[in-house]
Amino acid sequence: MPMMRVSTAIYSEFFYLSTAQEVLTLCSLRVYATDMSYSVFKDDPLNSSEGRRYLHTIIGRGASKDEMETLVEFLGREPGTEAFYKELGLS
Repeated sequence: MPMMRVSTAIYSEFFYLSTAQEVLTLCSLRVYATDMSYSVFKDDPLNSSEGRRYLHTIIGRGASKDEMETLVEFLGREPGTEAFYKELGLS
């Protein structure tokens, strides 16, 4: 009985889609992290009260609440791309 082989084209397409999704996810994470950094920690990166608030609001909840809801609660607004563009020198 001949062995069935997985088509390399299917594998390549799946790998490409997986990689593209990972890149988009990493870009989104960078945008959100930059927004938090500029909004909360830019003036005083070692502010202990903001650090505790980050620890309890973002890290402490983990995945028990929707990530976007947690981010909106932490920022007090919807996240934006302005800080990311500013960091890249595009604004």
